[in-house]
Amino acid sequence: MGHIYLSKELQKDIEKSFQNCTGCKACMTNCPMLKVFCSSPKELLGKLSQNNEVEIIMPYSCAMCGWCSKVCPENINFKELFYDMRKEIIKGNKRLRPSGYNVIKYHQKSSFSKMFTTYSRSMKKGSTKQGKRVFLPGCSLSSYSPKLVEKTYQNLKQNFKNTDIILKCCGKPTYDMGDTDGFKKYFNSLEEDLRAMGADEVVVACENCFITLNKNLTNIKVKSLWNIIAEVGVPQELKGIYKGIDEIFYIHDPCSIREEEGIHNSIRNILAQLGIKSKEFKFSESNTVCCGFGGMISVTNNHVALEQMNKRSKEAKGEYIVSYCQSCVEAMNIGGGRSIHILDLLFNDEVIKNKNFVQINQNSLTKWKNRYELKKIINKMK
Repeated sequence: MGHIYLSKELQKDIEKSFQNCTGCKACMTNCPMLKVFCSSPKELLGKLSQNNEVEIIMPYSCAMCGWCSKVCPENINFKELFYDMRKEIIKGNKRLRPSGYNVIKYHQKSSFSKMFTTYSRSMKKGSTKQGKRVFLPGCSLSSYSPKLVEKTYQNLKQNFKNTDIILKCCGKPTYDMGDTDGFKKYFNSLEEDLRAMGADEVVVACENCFITLNKNLTNIKVKSLWNIIAEVGVPQELKGIYKGIDEIFYIHDPCSIREEEGIHNSIRNILAQLGIKSKEFKFSESNTVCCGFGGMISVTNNHVALEQMNKRSKEAKGEYIVSYCQSCVEAMNIGGGRSIHILDLLFNDEVIKNKNFVQINQNSLTKWKNRYELKKIINKMK
């Protein structure tokens, strides 16, 4: 894949990190990639500092999960160092692109194309009616089940009449690759649509969307779907519906919202309302770890991604796993676990009726068909 020479600014950051690193290896405990490239972080930083160059594969093996900065006593942040490397790679020689770059490029072009984007228009911009909400389900959930998205949206509308829905990506895959200019273009496209819809608040089901919108959206509130469902309560007919089952579910919290205690609490509240028996992973909530899909490493270094998927899923010790990120659910299943999305427990008739608690992972073509099907469903609402 090749090497790139590091800028002087990056060299200074790496040298500073090398001097501060104590070599305690706390960052390696749950890091998907460090053990692949070194025996200690001090050793790795020393080599980077001495050589002033890096293999392109290295920064694109980082899951961008932030575990390193979470546990480092010296506040060394490999995530930021590796992300700065990604940005330099993207802005440098176009022939030195990481493996999987074209996959992400195609995904993003399609995700923002007319074929796979749309939104409902129950209200127009400039309306005097207040409290306009827009539901953004996110790419992964839309790719998994149009029906599940539709039922979730219907539930939102029952509780909040003034709610619309948009099918579009937040642009985070482009951002993760290090293409900050491309991300701005894509995110601006989403923001323009939200403003055209007259949105006062965006309700998101995807944790990556939640973080991305909170960082980049101004004058429009961003709220987690899970906080809303917990506050309003699950549908009356579903309260305690799973009390009679023996299955126990480990709760996997996505690493992107590691610090969002309110969302963690809401998920556990919802599961309790449903009557689900749950367990906590050894590393959960504010100490949760990556599922293996973080930082786009499933397309840039699939070996590292698969290792983490296997590791995390095995921590459930054969029990069921429930998550509220569709990518995490898929990762746990790839890793050999038995995983399901919390919305399946709420609105999937097959799950409610037959108590079948494992998703079947879908191929790429099916996922794009599902997104197109969701577009047709939304267009009928206009």
